[in-house]
Amino acid sequence: MMALAFSLFISIAVVPHMRESIGKALDIVFVPLVSVSGNFLVAILIISVLTGVYTSLIQKFTMNFELMERSKEIQMRLREIQRAYMEARKEDDKKKLKKVEREQKRLMSEQMKISGELLRHNMKPMAYSILITLPIFFWMWGYAHRNDISVIFPFSYGEVHLSSSIFVFEYWMIWYFICSITATTIIRKVLWM
Repeated sequence: MMALAFSLFISIAVVPHMRESIGKALDIVFVPLVSVSGNFLVAILIISVLTGVYTSLIQKFTMNFELMERSKEIQMRLREIQRAYMEARKEDDKKKLKKVEREQKRLMSEQMKISGELLRHNMKPMAYSILITLPIFFWMWGYAHRNDISVIFPFSYGEVHLSSSIFVFEYWMIWYFICSITATTIIRKVLWM
């Protein structure tokens, strides 16, 4: 799955027209959404809620929460060991220092193994999410560039075109990020994540 997501991402960089082709193919799904919602910005809001729902659900059902809990336990134990180490140094207790150092090494080794597993487990939901989200981004990018849409955007001076940029982000992207972060935060609270 990760290989498919990565190859999609690379092929877009190599084949410039692929982004537009994928975006235009999704016109069938999303142009009616713009028509029904009456506004591209409202459509982006709806899309951001939908992406928040499916990315949260993907993460909820593919993440290994037991492994995450074990990692937190080891971190707490390492903090306790650090306190014991400092105490043994103050007391200049060589025997206790060696014992604490051995335990610290063992826990750090276990933490490294768990961190590697967590990284692998985190890549799977990210790959699924990228496979779904990238084509949607291509559609939004294409729609914003094909249609001359101007809005009054917060922190801008007057009307701006949604396809124009502020720093490196286009205005429609900034709107998507604002909506997505807000929606995903609420969705994850509802899903108890």
